[in-house]
Formats: sequence, C-alpha cells, structure tokens
Amino acid sequence: ITGIIQQRGPSLPIHVARGAELNLLFASAILSEMVSSKILHVSSLKIGSSPLYYLSGQEEMLDNFFAYLPSKEKDAFLLLKKNNLLEDEKLQPALRVAIRGIKDFAVPFSMKTDAGDKIFWRFHSFPKEDAIKTAEAILSMEKKPRKEERKEKTASLPEIPAPEKSKEIKKVGTDFIKKVYSFL
Repeated sequence: ITGIIQQRGPSLPIHVARGAELNLLFASAILSEMVSSKILHVSSLKIGSSPLYYLSGQEEMLDNFFAYLPSKEKDAFLLLKKNNLLEDEKLQPALRVAIRGIKDFAVPFSMKTDAGDKIFWRFHSFPKEDAIKTAEAILSMEKKPRKEERKEKTASLPEIPAPEKSKEIKKVGTDFIKKVYSFL
C-alpha cells in the first residue's frame, strides 16, 4: 500500500484497493490502521465522501485536488496560494469561514500585538519563518499609518463656534441656520 501511494501520490481508498487487489472494505481498514500508526496521513479534503491518503512529503501534491473543494473554499485556497499569507480579520466573513475549512492548505498562527492576538493564515508550502517575518512586517506597517491617521483626524475636526457669538447668528438670515447654530 505504501508503494502504491508513493507511486500514485495522494490516493482514494478505491485506488489503493484496486492497486493492492484487495476488497474496498479491507483496504479502508488497513488505511485507517496505517493512519493511526502514523505511517500515512489522511486529508480533510474529501472527494465525494472519501478522504485522500498520502505519505509525509506529499502534502504539496494535495494542491492538485483543490478543484474538489466547495466554491468559497476554492476561492480561499486561490487567494491564500496567491498571497502566501492572509490576516484573518481583514478577510470577508465568508472567506474567514472558508479558510478554516481548508485545513490541508491553510495553517493558522497567531502574533501578539498591543491590541491582542492576531490570527494569520499561511499557505502550507510557505515556510513558517518567512510567514512570521511577513506578519511582523504587516503589523509594523499597520502601527505607523494609524498614528498618522489619528493626527490628521484631530487636525481636520471643524471648529464649533462658541455660544458667545450670538451677534453672528442675528446677521444670518434664515431660521434654519439660526436653529443649527443654537443647537451647536
């Protein structure tokens, strides 16, 4: 069975059963036993109702089966593969749910910040060290603009006239404007 999976790559139980000339029920039982013995790994990705069985080192070969993912999970897969790293809170709600469903491809990790922990998702073939460096760079870039934005916001607030300026209200002709000024 290991030889079949090594040759074929990630395989369905039916393919293993045919290759080993076994009954599907026996092949599934043997595959299950091999997973519990940590000889094989089982994917969370299902083709129909069957998972894929694969050996260590064949994780990247699972990418060939992404077409079997549901629509939103497929979108999450393609987005993650393109970017290698995604920040959880910046994803649309549907993608946040979908990315949690592609456990074979999306690896979560968290980074501590002043505001609390932030969750990031890295593509399974993107090295962990590179993902951490990229996440740190994203977090440091987020801190700088926020401080500048706060300064701009406080500087651009309109000044409200003090109530002492009742003489100016009398100069303005309409009742509406008088009501606005008195309200302010």
